[in-house]
Amino acid sequence: MFMYLKSKLLLASVILLIFTSILRAENEFPMDEGITYGKLDNGFTYYIRENEKPEDKVYIKLVIKAGSIMEEDNQLGLAHLLEHMAFNGSKNYPKDALDKFMSSIGLDIGSHYNASTSYLQTIYEYEIPTDNPENIITTIKILADIANNLTLEDEAFERERKIVEEEWRTDFGANKRYLDEFLPYLHKNSLLLERKPIGDIEVIRNFKYEDARSYYKKWYQPNLMGLFVIGDLDVNEIKNTITESFSEFKNNEVEVPNYEIPDFNENQFFKYQDEETTSVTFNIWEKTKFQKLNTFSNYREDKIYDLIQVIYNRRIEELLEKNEITFLESGLGRYQISDLDEYKIISATLNEASVKEGIIDFLTINKQIEKFGFLNSELDLAKKNYIRNLQQNIIKRETRSSENFANEYERHFLDDEIISSSEDELKFTNEIMPSITVKDLNDYFKNYIKAKNQIIQIKAPSYIKNLPDEAEIKELYAEVENKNIEPYEFSLKEVELIKEDLVGSKIIKRARYPKTGVIKLTLANGPEVYLKKTDFKKDQIRIRGYSSGGSSQASDDIYPSAKYISAILSIADIGELTVTEKQNLYPKNFVDVFTFINGQEEGVKGYSTNEYLETMFKLLYLNFTDLRVNQTHVDIFKEESISQYNIDKENPTHASNLEYLTKFYQNHPRTKYPTEEFYNQINLKDVQDFYIDRFKDGGNFNFIIVGDFEFDEIEGFIEKYIGSLPKVERKDGYIDHGVRINLGSEEIKYEQEDPKKVNVTRLYHKKFNNTIKEKYKTSLLNSIVDKIFFDQIREKDNLVYSISASYYDSVYKPIELISYYISYGADPKNIEEINKKINVILDEVKKGNFDLKLFEDKKLTLINDYKTSLESNSTWLNAIHSADKNNLYLERLMNIETIIKSISKREIVQLANKHFDGIYFNDIQLISE
Repeated sequence: MFMYLKSKLLLASVILLIFTSILRAENEFPMDEGITYGKLDNGFTYYIRENEKPEDKVYIKLVIKAGSIMEEDNQLGLAHLLEHMAFNGSKNYPKDALDKFMSSIGLDIGSHYNASTSYLQTIYEYEIPTDNPENIITTIKILADIANNLTLEDEAFERERKIVEEEWRTDFGANKRYLDEFLPYLHKNSLLLERKPIGDIEVIRNFKYEDARSYYKKWYQPNLMGLFVIGDLDVNEIKNTITESFSEFKNNEVEVPNYEIPDFNENQFFKYQDEETTSVTFNIWEKTKFQKLNTFSNYREDKIYDLIQVIYNRRIEELLEKNEITFLESGLGRYQISDLDEYKIISATLNEASVKEGIIDFLTINKQIEKFGFLNSELDLAKKNYIRNLQQNIIKRETRSSENFANEYERHFLDDEIISSSEDELKFTNEIMPSITVKDLNDYFKNYIKAKNQIIQIKAPSYIKNLPDEAEIKELYAEVENKNIEPYEFSLKEVELIKEDLVGSKIIKRARYPKTGVIKLTLANGPEVYLKKTDFKKDQIRIRGYSSGGSSQASDDIYPSAKYISAILSIADIGELTVTEKQNLYPKNFVDVFTFINGQEEGVKGYSTNEYLETMFKLLYLNFTDLRVNQTHVDIFKEESISQYNIDKENPTHASNLEYLTKFYQNHPRTKYPTEEFYNQINLKDVQDFYIDRFKDGGNFNFIIVGDFEFDEIEGFIEKYIGSLPKVERKDGYIDHGVRINLGSEEIKYEQEDPKKVNVTRLYHKKFNNTIKEKYKTSLLNSIVDKIFFDQIREKDNLVYSISASYYDSVYKPIELISYYISYGADPKNIEEINKKINVILDEVKKGNFDLKLFEDKKLTLINDYKTSLESNSTWLNAIHSADKNNLYLERLMNIETIIKSISKREIVQLANKHFDGIYFNDIQLISE
């Protein structure tokens, strides 16, 4: 099995691993020593790891190898319903004790703890704060009760059968219609077709309680369970708690039904059209056995696939940017069905105006690879970058999230995947990579599309006529077979990014914000640069530059070009390099900088590791001074946009979307839905001129840099590159064109024939004093209302599966506004009743008739979420940007816990009376099944 491995070092590793595998089943790889792994006598498996990110949190996940596949005919949907029942009481946590406990420590269902059911698993997951270590112990005991001691009371079954019916209803619409047609092809002749996780609605409505209890007793057993506890914890204490909590549970003898997808007798063709389909796609699906990543042989093959995927996708990107192909995008991937089956997929998104031409181009590229293969130069580049990624994993491990670790260990539990240390994985890969040749890649690719157990799928909107059928697709294949295809050529283009000597500018002023640790530098050429050094993400540095104005500076005659200029600039050449040539030299997952121009400002965003830090500054400089837009870039954007517009305008929802946009922005000309005529007004000269105008005055920009940098090094780059940006003595900024959100009451209603589901969204937009405290008051008000909705309308009245109230935006310009929403999905016959209940609840909140305990719990939730957010580079980028742009006091960011605690119930009642005034934007969508 290991004859292809040349390295003596690897051979020694293999001998050791073979010996280890005798002790540890099939897996040939050593386990990461940072994991405390074990099995209790009853087969219950656990994984424990101490981890610091996020700080003061523990991520806990219980995975049960039992899902809808294990159901009997009289239990269809009950595996999923039992997942709901887990929150309805257990022996030691009766009724709603679990919910009360989680609320008391500041946790919300959905945001901080949740559950899910699939064909083969049921999963419960929690993120627990560790300010009180007993909370971790309690959560493990709750999961032990879920595993073996649910009370499964009759009245809870009655509640949940109604709620699950509402969840079943949420699937209605275009996607359900598509899956109802496609799954018989994808899961052909397998049990998967008969065991969808959502189940059979007639079973849900009529099951006997004992049917669900029978499933629970049979399948919730310890040898099918894995517990993952990762975070800020005491490993021995957790191990002892697990042993105490799960050791006494007993197993049943069960036989897992056969869920393998049998081989097809012949390849399948699936053609699908629907009026709500939003793209034209052509996919080749090929069923194969799922391959466990637990042996060196399989690991080597997995690396071959990874390299092919990188090379294939890079080739496609290069062809797209040259506008040499007629499809819009393409890629290859794998779709795991189970631990037995997976599909290999090659897909393309097509231009609606050139479907057959796009398929021919797509097939031609695949035929070119099949005929001529990949190139050594491509393989060398892919190998180099793959090893870089593994090296980076070692650097970033100390700030890797607990959830990320748990997800990796879950794959080991379910599929026996390698969970070696990052160092070991790098070592294995380094030893294997020299043995991988282009012949290996070519042989793998030919096998990837060997046309056995294959589904050829074409999907499009209904309006497209003459969509090719199976016979026509075969003709296109034949046409490609007979084409004179030239081999692909590739060479790595290497250029010096900046050839001229940069003069730079000195730092002339420094200011320090002691509470936040932010440093502000002022350069002689004008920019101010905010620096925030963090350790949240090891070796991650992020930058943002911005200046006021944006597309508001565009006159009406050039506005089409200005509105969509960001998308065009994203595919423009930078200096002498195309986007793909840039990424060949500087991998996108290590470094990139790109421009943006929105309605209020222009700027740059970027990121890098410390290795590529100077490269990031060079790219920043070139984004200001040498983005090269040509006609091809403009044509690519226009062709893609017009293709999508032509699809969208035929969608039955289009008229409703137009009405929504018209009423929302009060028919302002700058907010109208873009048409083909609008896109055709975009031209190269306007794009080039507007880009130059918005970025010619680098001295009028401010910058924010956040991350794991060293001050001495980064200040030198700031002086050299930001300090060399041109300075123009001009004053400009945001221009108010009178665009205003509608603050009145409006209703938009879209209705399909014989609707079975309604989606309702109330949008509230209110004038607002945009301070930190007012924002948190709004968040607190909405979280209180959200919880009452959940408890009353879902849990008590069982009228919805999901209902939410949430703050989602605040703006300073052109006027200060706060925006939030109330939304739900339900049976159309209940819409009036639900709306009445919403109004009653809002009236009660306006009177102050809500529990003080709820008020305090939600304040704690806000505080916990705020503390978590402070460990994010994104939070600091956004907070510094908002403070600088809107002239706010940055240091107040560190006082938010005090601000939240200072909010009184009386203030919330006053805010509710001000905001919930019956004036809102009401969007109603009535959807057929």
